[in-house]
Amino acid sequence: SLRRQRQMCIRDRLCACRTARGSGAEPRRVPLLLQVMAACQLEGHGAAVQQLLGLVATADRNEKVRISQFPRCEEIESFCLGHTDFVSDVQFLSGTRLVSCGGDGYLRVWDAATGSGLVEFKGHTNFVFSCAFSPQSNLLASGSFDETVKLWDVRSGDCVSTLPAHS
Repeated sequence: SLRRQRQMCIRDRLCACRTARGSGAEPRRVPLLLQVMAACQLEGHGAAVQQLLGLVATADRNEKVRISQFPRCEEIESFCLGHTDFVSDVQFLSGTRLVSCGGDGYLRVWDAATGSGLVEFKGHTNFVFSCAFSPQSNLLASGSFDETVKLWDVRSGDCVSTLPAHS
């Protein structure tokens, strides 16, 4: 179908911009993540970078998450506004849903297509430096300078576990 061909074309654009010949006869795909990061950093917004199906989410020292088209990062789709301090990490969850975390101690889930805030997770007492999502369990993990890792149920918004730092 036309939709499947378009999805494959987008996937191919994101996964490899060119083929390189290795020692064998088969072409080897070269990932684009470094090129995405470089392109977005040239636009001045590249501390945290994630890409999904033609969209790139970037964040930096300001409190904005910027959603741009790939590979032309200057084409801004939306801004996700709501953090009150720097944004340290961004991750796509599913579809156009995105999570960000940062210096205000919050994790925030956004609709990347519109920039609308959907859910806020609060529980850390210091800034949150990273987050990771498991689609199999619908759990979101966050690491903070309060020396804890928290596991969040994305559906309910509840913190289901807090893991202290080890010594």
